[in-house]
Amino acid sequence: MLRPSSKLANIGWINRRIKSRLPTYILATKPIFRSYAGSEDEYYRRRFAEERFKKDNPHISMVGTHKPVQSYIAIAVFLGAFIYIYYTYRYTPNQRVNQENRKREMRIALQQFLLKDLKVTDIVYIDIEEAGGVKGRIYIGLFGENVPKTVENFKQLIQKEKGGYKNSKIHRIIEDFVVQGGDITNGDGTGGLSSFENGAPFENESVIIPHFKYCVGMANKGPNTNASQFYITLSNDLERLNEQYVVFGRVMENSEKFIEEDVEVIPTNQNAAPLNPVIIKGCGSITLDDYQKLIKPVVPTVAQVVPEPEKKKKRKKKRVEITDEELEAMVPANYYTSFKDVDAGDSFDPDYYANLRAKLREEDELERSKTK
Repeated sequence: MLRPSSKLANIGWINRRIKSRLPTYILATKPIFRSYAGSEDEYYRRRFAEERFKKDNPHISMVGTHKPVQSYIAIAVFLGAFIYIYYTYRYTPNQRVNQENRKREMRIALQQFLLKDLKVTDIVYIDIEEAGGVKGRIYIGLFGENVPKTVENFKQLIQKEKGGYKNSKIHRIIEDFVVQGGDITNGDGTGGLSSFENGAPFENESVIIPHFKYCVGMANKGPNTNASQFYITLSNDLERLNEQYVVFGRVMENSEKFIEEDVEVIPTNQNAAPLNPVIIKGCGSITLDDYQKLIKPVVPTVAQVVPEPEKKKKRKKKRVEITDEELEAMVPANYYTSFKDVDAGDSFDPDYYANLRAKLREEDELERSKTK
């Protein structure tokens, strides 16, 4: 058995210090446990000191045997790389398309579920007229039980002869996004006043109601800055507007066709403003009973001849390119730049999806021929 030399006589003193404070141990043992290339005698002395220390202090690990910080960083980098690769390549392009379709269907189902509790308490209308020939009426149902203050503000502005929506402009039309108006002060989307005292802006009453196609909401420049500007949505894929803007009504069914075929396709300039002025020539409110009578279908008698209505030609909208600077100036809150979909990225390949649709169509025809 190896015996410690006189050079290791201080080990007892070291062990006594270990029992009190670990930092003292680290300072005292540094000369003994350093790495070096010495003689065989020095090597065994070092081994003896290590074994003696382990035996007397089994609960203390050796100093310098591992580097925990570097180990944690390596583990974190490995896990991050694994998660990125897994979520990036776990789906084929076809599976990604199907997954997005399922998400969209679930989103629409959730919207329909939430909208079941919405009750139309009031109905108002606005008469739209464009210098280019578009003319029609839009009926809007208001959710007075869900957002009473916002509805009251909108109704007051509808009913005012002066200082309200009458003779104001529709200042912005973006296809598949919004029709925006209600700037009763400047007419270009930079102003607006509420119907309350001194035209002061008011708070976001409730942002629980989700956005859906042809809903009506209050435009603002930030939280709790609602005034008079409003918008009508033109798409179901605007969930990014949820919880930021107050939805207080919806376009009634008999007005949706007019918006889709006439208002949405009005030609606009680079700032999405109509080339010809679009004016709210008139506005007002009607009772629910009067509206039901209005939309009730008339059953003709035998003696009556009901001519078939002429099909209205859909006007082709002049598409324009919108620069980044012009989009940044959009009010309120840069809707288009903030919320447009950018998830497709550069990975979208139209030829791939065209070939995929053709292949699926051939498979469907083959299945039909087998079932005959």
